[in-house]
Amino acid sequence: MLTFWCCLGIPLGIAATVTGFLGRKRAAESGQSTGMATIGLVLGIIALALSIIITIIAIASGGYDFNYSID
Repeated sequence: MLTFWCCLGIPLGIAATVTGFLGRKRAAESGQSTGMATIGLVLGIIALALSIIITIIAIASGGYDFNYSID
């Protein structure tokens, strides 16, 4: 959740969503509580959504330079 504003937000959000989903499935199959896995799933979805929104805003506002070079 803390990395949604940088380039790591999208891949980490995807990883959190996938592992949260798998954790919920495994916990339900073994009869354990799914609370922590659900929290991870929700936070992963929120981080992924915020990362995508921030990326779209940065590209649309011109705040992201695709042709950046060090001279």
